[in-house]
Amino acid sequence: MTPFLEKVDSKKSAYFLPVAIFLAMLPVTMIVPVFKEIVKDRFQSGNGEVAWFLSIAMLGSFVFSPVAGFLSDSFGTRKKIIILFCGLDALLLNLLPYADTLSTLLFLRFLEGGAHVFVIGLLLASVADFEHGDSKRKFGNGTLIGLSGMLLSLGGAVGLSFGFLGKLNPILPFQFGSVILLFLGWIVYQFVPEEKSIVSKRHSWKESLILFLTHPLLLFPLAFQFLDRFTSGYFMSSLNLRLREEFSLNPSETGKMLSLVFLPMALLSYPAIRLSKKTGKYFPVAIGSLIYGISLTLSGIFQSIVWIGISLFFCGLGAGLMFATSLRLASSLCPRENNGIVMASLTGFGSLGFFLGPVSSVGLDRFSTAWPPFIGSSPTALLFGIAQILIVLASIPFYKILNQK
Repeated sequence: MTPFLEKVDSKKSAYFLPVAIFLAMLPVTMIVPVFKEIVKDRFQSGNGEVAWFLSIAMLGSFVFSPVAGFLSDSFGTRKKIIILFCGLDALLLNLLPYADTLSTLLFLRFLEGGAHVFVIGLLLASVADFEHGDSKRKFGNGTLIGLSGMLLSLGGAVGLSFGFLGKLNPILPFQFGSVILLFLGWIVYQFVPEEKSIVSKRHSWKESLILFLTHPLLLFPLAFQFLDRFTSGYFMSSLNLRLREEFSLNPSETGKMLSLVFLPMALLSYPAIRLSKKTGKYFPVAIGSLIYGISLTLSGIFQSIVWIGISLFFCGLGAGLMFATSLRLASSLCPRENNGIVMASLTGFGSLGFFLGPVSSVGLDRFSTAWPPFIGSSPTALLFGIAQILIVLASIPFYKILNQK
């Protein structure tokens, strides 16, 4: 029995965590190109309902993210909780296209978003455990978190490219995504280890909240995650619908256009981590945010599908510089015994941004006819892009502290 267990344990490696994160992201974006068919066409609803379908999952993620981090820190395990919620997320995702009413659909979507944050949030917490735990000498050079950021972004890009499934049948992306989540649970069980330094430490909710007051610099990566996801809501709602309706792109073509953001974001995540070790943790975050904000603004001004594609590509470059590096920044600013609550909260704040982003985006676009013509088809892109730039300017007084290597 013992030799067998040792043989199984020898197969486990922390480098399976980036693979698990990649798989976890596939179902998230795989269903985006069929939002129109599942929500707008099926229930004869408008763009606002499509935005709510995206946003309500993010609200669920935000609500349940501190619960995920709190429970995993308290019980001293990430792995068991991840496996459990892979199964629950798969079930809820599979039920979505069969909802009888729009209210039922939105309720299931809320629960699905909550289940998914237990998966992706605790996978990221596991990465932080290995970066700063007993395995720091082996994994603390940024390689693991860089690969995780790269494959997280790549998972989003690859998931969008599965839009061809929706072209065949709009239910297929949900079914295929459920199968992927079940497979992910098996991968985590079979190949992902638990960092040995994790200990069961009972925290009260008060102690968890005080953490952010005693470590105020954590508010900066939280703010960047929020604003990054807030502006990303424009891509998934307003731009998604604009590409489908104004330019008559099919789900597959829409998915490919949106993947122009995720693909360069994925490819730059690991090099950005290596860059941050030379320039400081915050420099790539700041530069990437500026590139992202300017390109986002231009994507709403351009009237050509080619130029929109180019602006989306540069959005991806900026996002690639800032995404994984902001995760590294956050994980370095907290005690390792609080990795769960911090990384899950980081995911949750991003989800809150994603919740507010699509609804705000569609709402602002309703007033687009009152804006001057030079702003283009989406004043939302202009406002969201400026907001991204302003957060960088607001952080300048704290640059030296945040940019420590």
